[in-house]
Amino acid sequence: MFQNFFIAVAKSRSRSAAMHVVATLSEQELQEMGHSRSSFVEAFIDNVTRPIEQGSQSQVAPVNANLFGAV
Repeated sequence: MFQNFFIAVAKSRSRSAAMHVVATLSEQELQEMGHSRSSFVEAFIDNVTRPIEQGSQSQVAPVNANLFGAV
């Protein structure tokens, strides 16, 4: 549940940051990067949230074999 909340906050903040960056870029600068205004925002959000989402799938808490079942 916390992970979903964290991802939602990260998407919201990254969208806000991307919109501020896009406002300062000219059409020529965006074209040189190979983006339109909307594709830049979506790529920015994807670059921020993809590592978070992938990291949550691969993290597993280690189990100490000496303490397993001791509780």
